[in-house]
Amino acid sequence: MIPDYTVERLWNDPLAWVIAQLRFPPLSSFQSRPSLNPFFDAIAVDYPHYSEERGVSLVLDDKGIRNQEGEKSLRFLSTDTLWAVTLGSESMSLECRRGGYEDIDNFISRFSRIARLLEQLGLKKQTRIGFRFVNEIRPTTSDGDYEFWREQLNPEVIGYDAAKQFGGKVVSTVSEVNIGRDDGMLRVRRGFLPAGSTVPQMMTPRGLTPVLTGSFYLIDLDYFDDSPTDFTPDVHERLRSYNHFMYRVFRWIIGDGPLWHELKGKTK
Repeated sequence: MIPDYTVERLWNDPLAWVIAQLRFPPLSSFQSRPSLNPFFDAIAVDYPHYSEERGVSLVLDDKGIRNQEGEKSLRFLSTDTLWAVTLGSESMSLECRRGGYEDIDNFISRFSRIARLLEQLGLKKQTRIGFRFVNEIRPTTSDGDYEFWREQLNPEVIGYDAAKQFGGKVVSTVSEVNIGRDDGMLRVRRGFLPAGSTVPQMMTPRGLTPVLTGSFYLIDLDYFDDSPTDFTPDVHERLRSYNHFMYRVFRWIIGDGPLWHELKGKTK
């Protein structure tokens, strides 16, 4: 079992995206704008920018590949565009982008306030609760080569030397493991990527969010429970538990070397 690390503030925080989500059976009230007006009025206080979106999926059939329009969702953005609430007929999510996350208390408080609004829409059951942290580590000391990460990360995690075993140079790596635990499923994705970002771009009143460049190391942690149950807006205990364990996983992957000290930065 990985150690139970003490939580420490990271002044050079690599968090690129934090998202919590509830899924539920279809809400009949979602199709009626008058029924949603109380939600609109309450959410606009902290998330005043509103837009409607439709997802797009790829469909493969005997006619080839085509786009298929998905269900409508409502998106509400904070003034600084770092926070977004998305409501669909079968899901609600709160997301925070790079630079907006303060601490777990603030995030849970925001999510709980929105969850209580769902209660007013007549939500009775839930089919999923999930919490996800996407870390994209881009240290100033990296030269963009995978060998840097072999020297920086926990040797227990990094594994064998692929360049040495196969010959040549490692261009990218991708690893995923799913662990069933008593309180849900933990998915750990990690790897070295040569450029860009795994966080999708988002349209804001200022235009599309920027595209990052340069190589980075991804630590994407997703903890969720797909057990159908009665809906409760009180998610504090569950999200705190998920957060605590994912921090331990993150901390274990990073290890105790120079990279950890760079992420910690100077105490303020």
